[in-house]
Amino acid sequence: MIGRRSLLILLNNVLGGFFGFFALKFVLALPPGSLGAYAWASATLGIAALVTSFGFPQAHIKRVNEGRDEATANATFFLIKLTLTTIFAVLTLGGYLVWKLVLGRGFTDATTEPIFVTCVAIYVLLSLRQFFDTVFLTHQHTARAESVLFVDTVTSVFSVVVAYSLWAVTNGRNPPLAGVGEFLVASWGIDRPLTADDAGLLLALAYCLGRGVSLVYAGLQFLVHRYPLSHARRDVYDSYKVLGFPLAIVAGLGVLYANIDRFFLGYFHEAAEVARFSAPLQILTPMLFVSTAVSTLLFPQFSRLDASGAHDKIRLQIHQSQRYMSMLLLPMLVLAFVFAREGINIFNEQYVDQANVLRILLVYVFFSVLASPSRMLLLGLGRPRRLLLLGLINVVVVTALILVLVPTWALDLRSMGAAIAAAAASIITYVYVKRQTRDVVGADYVPRGLVRQLVAATLVLAAASAVRASLGAETFHPWYALVAAGVGAGLLYVGLLFLLKEFRKEDFDFFLDLLHPGKMAGYVGDEMRPTGSEPRSPGTIDQPSKGKQ
Repeated sequence: MIGRRSLLILLNNVLGGFFGFFALKFVLALPPGSLGAYAWASATLGIAALVTSFGFPQAHIKRVNEGRDEATANATFFLIKLTLTTIFAVLTLGGYLVWKLVLGRGFTDATTEPIFVTCVAIYVLLSLRQFFDTVFLTHQHTARAESVLFVDTVTSVFSVVVAYSLWAVTNGRNPPLAGVGEFLVASWGIDRPLTADDAGLLLALAYCLGRGVSLVYAGLQFLVHRYPLSHARRDVYDSYKVLGFPLAIVAGLGVLYANIDRFFLGYFHEAAEVARFSAPLQILTPMLFVSTAVSTLLFPQFSRLDASGAHDKIRLQIHQSQRYMSMLLLPMLVLAFVFAREGINIFNEQYVDQANVLRILLVYVFFSVLASPSRMLLLGLGRPRRLLLLGLINVVVVTALILVLVPTWALDLRSMGAAIAAAAASIITYVYVKRQTRDVVGADYVPRGLVRQLVAATLVLAAASAVRASLGAETFHPWYALVAAGVGAGLLYVGLLFLLKEFRKEDFDFFLDLLHPGKMAGYVGDEMRPTGSEPRSPGTIDQPSKGKQ
């Protein structure tokens, strides 16, 4: 079932990625400063938003899967989330008022005050929604969790198109929803062309609406499926605190690592430079869904298997997940490397010069995806201190490299320097987590089958490069030409894997069963259908847990 759940997450993220690509075309059509201003505010507040978690979501998943009473656990976790979200809002908005009114300071040109405040609202809504997301994932109710993400994606994408249409109408362009844009212009009495700052605010408001609608939907799912909820208890909080606080530091360092590049780009340069890094990163983001699909499910699985002492099953799941993730990821990396300029050009030609930034970020994507199962293993085994050291190393490495590569008073590589820093840190992450998990899964720095997969990928890369050179790069400017190239490269890759005996009959049977539409529809229908009874505690699904309390 973990395979079908992983596929559901992957399919939902692929569909979300399709919608996201659709929206990204309009986002990148806005002035570069618009995306940069939003990305900088989002990254900066993303660092501050670590206050809203402090490792408690992971602690909740682990404790409930170890056998904690879920009704009291849910109530305690909800109270914790509400308190932490309030603290975040007070600290960020209060800090902003002190910065402006008491110190008399203003923002840099990396963002604006309205965008900053709207991003605070985005993280408040996202933090509250995380309660419901965590409860669904605790039970591995994947269809419910993914439906929340889908509602967020659809709402955000539609809102982004409306935002672009509003900006475009006032600037003399012909957007897809021109009628909606004209209606809003007339309703709001807009009598001037909207600026890049205005467009950045509209972008932030679009994503804020997506978070708000998905929060309401998640709450309805929680009520319809009657998840247990009673009273918060201090002993449950104390149990969470023991695990949560070390995880909080790990999560905080992870958030800092994920956002520090855009923060420094905006600090040392202007908002447009943040956009030049964010654009290729957003294009590659769907590739990270491969790890999201598997890792989302591995953490509760590892927690449960660890509590029952089934380390042999953990080892099997690690090896299988690594093999299938690399098998799916490598052809996408090859296509992105060969057709980097053509891929970016589909969205907006003003970013095609960032093709080399995209290629460097492929290294970051590859090692981040392959390291994700081992990261989940360390969390599932309750060893966050090992990840704490990794977080410290990553932050130090990224910060040091950025200070050398990004500022004007150093090498001034700007977005290229930020990409190099991210790639270097991902390699360190991979080596470190492999070393830390060798006692459980063995010292497999090169996962099973990866060498044969790399040989096949290299041959596909050579073939795709030859085709591009012979036909000319302009042949692949239309999106359908890239799709055709992708289909051809994928078929060639599978054929090479078959010849190299890396893709076997059992793999074919696995994917055939996994992709069976009837079985997938049955699984989703069963999970989304209200049962009229409370969900069973995850800790009792397989066998009673005698694990840690």
